[in-house]
Amino acid sequence: MLRLDRVVDVAVVDEVQLMGDQERGWAWTRAVAGLPAKELHLCGDPSALPRVRQILEATGDELEVVTHERHSPLTLEPHSLEGDLRNVQKGDAVVTFSRRDIFDTKALIESRTGLKCAVVYGSLPPEMRSHQARLFNQPEGGADVLVASDAIGMGLNLNIRRVVFLTAHKYNASTRKSEPLSTSLVKQIAGRAGRRGTAYEQGRVAVLKVGDRAFVEQCLARELPPLERVGLHPTWEQFDEFARELNEGRRAQAAGGIADAALLDPGADDAGDVEDVPFPRMLDHFEGTARVDGATYFLANFATIRTLAAQLEAVRGLTLEERFTLCFAPVTLTMPPVLKAWLTMGNALAAGGAGVLGHAE
Repeated sequence: MLRLDRVVDVAVVDEVQLMGDQERGWAWTRAVAGLPAKELHLCGDPSALPRVRQILEATGDELEVVTHERHSPLTLEPHSLEGDLRNVQKGDAVVTFSRRDIFDTKALIESRTGLKCAVVYGSLPPEMRSHQARLFNQPEGGADVLVASDAIGMGLNLNIRRVVFLTAHKYNASTRKSEPLSTSLVKQIAGRAGRRGTAYEQGRVAVLKVGDRAFVEQCLARELPPLERVGLHPTWEQFDEFARELNEGRRAQAAGGIADAALLDPGADDAGDVEDVPFPRMLDHFEGTARVDGATYFLANFATIRTLAAQLEAVRGLTLEERFTLCFAPVTLTMPPVLKAWLTMGNALAAGGAGVLGHAE
C-alpha cells in the first residue's frame, strides 16, 4: 500500500485514468494528490487530464503535459476466430478474466493446436509473472502463446503479435453480474499488441466469438470522454476521528437515557457498559454520512471493504487501525487462497506477530 509519509525524489503513477474506477479509484486519487515526491510522473489516458489539472491546482503543483502517440499501427482482424481455439496462432495473447478460464483455455489450446502456453494473471506472484512473461517473450523460452487476464495491460512488456479477446464480458464482484468490458479496458488490453520495441511492428486485435467483434470495434474507435469525477476514501486519520466522535456520541446518548436502539448493545445498563460500534457498522455510518464535492469526487464503493470487515469480525485482538489497514488492502474476494492468506495475516497481527503466510495453492 502507498506510503504518504516518506519523501522521494521521483515517483511514477501509471494508468492514472483509474482514478475514475468506482471501487479502486480512491487509491490513484490519493497518489496524485498526496504522494510526497519532488517530481511526480503521471502516465495514462488523456481522459484523466482535466481532473489531474483540477487536483494539482488545489495542491499548488506545477503541471507539464507531454503527449505520446502510438508508433505502430493497431488493426482489428476482419473476422473472428469463429469460436474455434484451433485458430489461435504463435504470438497470440488470449485474454479472459478468471483464473479457471485461463487454465481451461491453456489446456484446450495446447491439446488442439500443439502450441505451448504461458499464463499471466493478477494474483500470480510477481516473480512467477515475470518468469511466465520470459517464457513467452524469448524465442527459446518454450511458450508460443500467452493466456492471460487483464493483468497484461499493466506493468509487463510483452512480445504480443495479436490480442485475442476470449470474451467481451467480465464478472463484477460488486454487482455479482457479468458485465460488458469498459471502453477503457478494451483499449488498454488491445494496445498491448505490436508495441514499439517488441518483435512485431504492427499490432492486431481479434475476438473468439463472432458476436463480440462489433463491440470491440466500437470500443477501439471511441475516444474516452474526460473523467467526470474521481474516487475518494477516508485516510486512517479521518476515519479515526469519525470513529471517536461516533463512539463518544453513542455513550453520551446512553448516559442521557436517549440511546438509539440501532447503536446500543442489548443488556447495556449504563454508558460505561456500552461497547464501541463494530467496525462493519462504522463503515455503514461513514458511508451514510460522508459528503464529498459531488462535481469532482465520489465516495468509492465500500462493497469489498465491507465484506472484508465482516470476515475480520471473528478475529479478536485487532486494533481499529489494524482492521482499517487490512480492509483497505487490495484483496481479491474471488480468490479463496488470497483471502485465506489475508485472514492468516490478520490472525497473526492479532496474536502480536507478523506470522508466516503459507504458499497459495
